[in-house]
Parts: sequence; C-alpha cells; structure tokens
Amino acid sequence: MIYKNIITVFAVAHIFIEKCEAQYFDYINIHIEKDGKLYELLEQESILLEKNVTSVLIEDQKVPTLKRGSFENLTRLKKVSLNKNGIITLENGCFKNLPQLRVLKIHFNKIEELNGTIFHNLPITKLSLIGNGLKYIGENVLNTLTQLQELNLRGNSLSVLPKHLLQDTKYLERIDLSDNKISSIPDGFFYEAFIYRQFGQPTIINLSQNELTSFTDQIFDGVHYIQNLILSNNLIRDLSNNMFKKIRSIETIDLQRNLLTEISKELLDGFFQKPYKVLLSGNNFSLHFIKMMKRWTEADKTRKYVQLDWDANGKWE
Repeated sequence: MIYKNIITVFAVAHIFIEKCEAQYFDYINIHIEKDGKLYELLEQESILLEKNVTSVLIEDQKVPTLKRGSFENLTRLKKVSLNKNGIITLENGCFKNLPQLRVLKIHFNKIEELNGTIFHNLPITKLSLIGNGLKYIGENVLNTLTQLQELNLRGNSLSVLPKHLLQDTKYLERIDLSDNKISSIPDGFFYEAFIYRQFGQPTIINLSQNELTSFTDQIFDGVHYIQNLILSNNLIRDLSNNMFKKIRSIETIDLQRNLLTEISKELLDGFFQKPYKVLLSGNNFSLHFIKMMKRWTEADKTRKYVQLDWDANGKWE
C-alpha cells in the first residue's frame, strides 16, 4: 500500500471513494479524511481490509448490485452513505455483521423494491432511503430494527404501505413518507410504532405531497402524542370527525393546500380540547364558512389557543 501522505490506517475515521467501476468495492483511489484533511491512498486492495473504518461515503459510482458481505466484519462502522451509485439491487446480507452501525443512508439510486432481510438485526437509529424510485416495500423489511428512531422514505413512488411495516419500531420518533404516491394509509398503521410513546417524546409524521383524499377514525390509533403532523399538498376533501379524538396532545397539524371545503363542528370541538395549531391556507373554503369560523373563534376567548391560520401570513381572508 502506497501513501502520498504518511497516515496510520488504524486511525482512519472516514473513507471517500472515487472512480469505482467494480461491484465489490475494489478501489483504485481512496480518499481518507483525518482531522479535517484529505489524504489519498493508492491501492488495489479491498475496503474490507480497513477494519477500523467508522464512516464510509460512496457516491457517484457504478454499483448496480450491493453484494452480500460487502461490508462484512467492519465491526467499528457507524455510518454508511451510498448516494447516486445506480444501485438496483440490495442483496440479503449486504449489511451483515455491522454491530455498531447507527446511520444508513441510501439516496438517489434505482431501487424499486425492498424485501427480505436486507436490514436484519441492524442496530441503526436512522434509515434514510430518499429518492430511489421505490415502488414496493415488504411488510417484514423493518423487522428487528428495534432501535430505529428516524425513517425517511421521501421522494419515492410508493402507493401502498403494508399495515405492519412499523411493527418492531417502538422507538420511532420521525417518519417521513412525503413526496410519494400514497392514496390511503392502512387503519392502525402507526399503532405498533407509537403505542408506547411517552408524553414529551418528539413525534413527527410527514405525509405531505401524496395523493391522500380522506381518513377513517382509526387512522391514528395508538398515537397519543404528536409534535407535528404534516398533511399538506394532498387531495384531502374530507376529515373524519373522530380521526384526532384519541390523540391526547398535538402541537401542529398542517393541512395546507388540500381540497377541503369545510370542517365539521365535531372536529372543531376536538381542536378546542387541545392546544392545536392548525394550518389551513390554500384550501377551498367558502366565504360563508370562513366567516362562520371567525365567529366561532371570537365567541370564546379561550379559543385563542386554537390557531387557525388561513393564509401564509396567518391572517383571515
């Protein structure tokens, strides 16, 4: 192994890969970052020999298949980022034996399906799969991810969600399903992830930029505390009277830019019972309804805690 700059390989913290043509990570040029400085390694050996690596970034390469054992025995690896590599297939076992891995980011590839045991027993707290064109995700893909806190599936092509996708993710704090093609959410979809959530623990659910039209009373079963519920930029015409009834505390509901024409009195009463901030600009409310809402909020001074923002400036139109 030849070094342009002398550096102890066992102290390596990050590896940046360039000019990868093989599927199995046999690199010619490897950039190592240490103490904020880049060092270039010239070698023909595999990354698998660098046992003390803690962070790997592989970007803008040609890696159509991530093979089984690609990172095997990198026991100190904490973060893997695989971005814009043209990945189509993730083989079962491609992330095998990574006992310290906490963050896994796979962005802007060509992965249309996730199935099997790809992420089996990984101790990750953050899984991000942004912009992969994902169309199908198996119900058991997230099984055993018992430490997962953040799940980001933004910018894919998902239209259907398995009901029990989140069954093992009891520590989940953030889930981003925005910018997909989801038209409905299975009843109880969030139940297994959030049923044990304690008051004060942050919970953010982002379902914006989908094709959602309506919800049932059971949609948020098991969800008691929400910090932000983002439902903007959908096709929502109706809200079930009881869809928020079981939620004990919520800070913000974002319903901007949908197709709502009115909100029922029962739902308004639900808003009144909790300190909601409800964002409603960009809907199809009639002037009559808006005037009625203004009278409703002004009729009782305690309703000032229910913030109903109608336009971008929070003013009445």
